[in-house]
Amino acid sequence: MRGKTIEKTEEGNGIDKLLNEAKIKVLALEHISRILKKKKMLSRSNGTFSENKDVEV
Repeated sequence: MRGKTIEKTEEGNGIDKLLNEAKIKVLALEHISRILKKKKMLSRSNGTFSENKDVEV
């Protein structure tokens, strides 16, 4: 947690806020992963990017 300080806020304690931010980021990454799989830019075997450069996102 470099650069982040845990503070008490009106929304709840700081740890809850950081957990919610992390959940949002994970959901965004899963969404991007699904899009790339549909575009066949993400290899299904090991989850790495392929060299298919003629597919546009």
